[in-house]
Amino acid sequence: MVVGGGFGGLYAARALARHPLRVVLIDRVNYHLFQPLLYQVATAALSPGEIAEPLRAILRKNRNVEVLLGDVTAIDRQARCLKLEDGAELTYDFLVLATGARHSYFAHPEWEAVAPGLKSLADALEMRRRILLAFELAERERDQTRRQALLTFVVIGGGPTGVELAGAIAEIARHTVSRDFRNYDPRQARIILFERGERVLEQYPPDLSASAVRALERLGVEVHHRRKRNRGHRRLRSHRARSHPHAYRALGGRRAGITTWPPAGCRGGSQWSRSRSARPERCGTS
Repeated sequence: MVVGGGFGGLYAARALARHPLRVVLIDRVNYHLFQPLLYQVATAALSPGEIAEPLRAILRKNRNVEVLLGDVTAIDRQARCLKLEDGAELTYDFLVLATGARHSYFAHPEWEAVAPGLKSLADALEMRRRILLAFELAERERDQTRRQALLTFVVIGGGPTGVELAGAIAEIARHTVSRDFRNYDPRQARIILFERGERVLEQYPPDLSASAVRALERLGVEVHHRRKRNRGHRRLRSHRARSHPHAYRALGGRRAGITTWPPAGCRGGSQWSRSRSARPERCGTS
């Protein structure tokens, strides 16, 4: 029994299918999602069908693999049984759990309402709706302060997804819709990328991180990250301004039209989760 049809579950099912075994793969959706391109769905560059493939089609040639649709809610290890949301039960001999990860809000689940994550097609479509709606609402808005708030996009997390998403939003504003509106210039949009680490793309060599920052700045993205102080203290550094202690000051005390939380962390270990007193500033609104 393989639970999860993501990269891990699909790889496990295909590897087991090469042996004389009966393999059952179960997932809450019936498609495999290519998550690295979710940001392109979120920014309307791709349609959902272009990054999702039916699991049954992928495993069609593996005759000893069965694909089931269901949401696993509990595991009875003693009885070797899975319990599904609809009340059904499935027995197994061996179990592979490959359920993936959810974005982490570091012990603050209330942040999710104002800063959607990016882990599923539903997340991507909601983010797309919010981004495009912000440009539409700005066309009707007459108050300059409110319009600028609508055109302020904050991306939290400077990993690959965050960097790609910030750049894609900037390309929408600077190029894709730059001539489509009559009452304002979409190029006025402000895109801000926050990274808690000392640089964006920390898992890559420093020269690649620096190259990514230069590419983002050419698109008009403001990049903020932390840098070490003397005596081990750290502060947030901006490539556009000298420094900002937190997002609220970086936004000049104003609200943002869209705040996204695509790659800031997965549920599990994170140094942010140890800071229970942390709270989001007034930079996020739905």
